[in-house]
Amino acid sequence: MQSIDVKKETNKEVHKSKMSVERLKSFKGFENVCEDEADEIIKNLEQFAEILCKQVQQNVA
Repeated sequence: MQSIDVKKETNKEVHKSKMSVERLKSFKGFENVCEDEADEIIKNLEQFAEILCKQVQQNVA
């Protein structure tokens, strides 16, 4: 497994925006998902990202 060097940056402005169905469909393998399935995939990706961020924060602290 490859390790990732995580640096704390206090002066960096972070912009976040929610993944749209259209953007999801622009990725290979997701071109033909229906809107309901795309919404569910996006929800699952958001939950995974939240878990991952919490885990990284715990390991950095």
